[in-house]
Amino acid sequence: MTDQDRKAARREIADALLRALERRHEVLDLMVESDNKAAAIEAIVSSLDMSHVAAEAVMGMCFDRLTKDSRKKIQAELEDLNKQLSFTLGEPATAPAGRPATSTTRSARRSDESTTKRRRGSLPSTRARRSAWCSASWSVAR
Repeated sequence: MTDQDRKAARREIADALLRALERRHEVLDLMVESDNKAAAIEAIVSSLDMSHVAAEAVMGMCFDRLTKDSRKKIQAELEDLNKQLSFTLGEPATAPAGRPATSTTRSARRSDESTTKRRRGSLPSTRARRSAWCSASWSVAR
């Protein structure tokens, strides 16, 4: 996964977190009324029109992210990522000049390798990454 791909994924999640925080009462109602986690994620996906990855980030969000200070930090991060990336949310990332945007690119193969390593246990699990997400500081690299 290239640096730009990581930034694009992070931007998608930051945008989803901000949208969820703006509609926090609705999101909490969706979570509380759901039978299980998978149903809550599906409800968030359909209600807020976001990806499953973004909805999982919303589900895994810690309550300390509800503070005004945390929301400002997320907003600042999103603005910084928007400045760094040449495409806007909703547009697909383009492949580097001279290369077709196909699933057979090197980054796609690395992603497949990461999935295999994660299944074997040599990479952190989703739960470990989500835990790191909650505990990560929201400092924006300038």
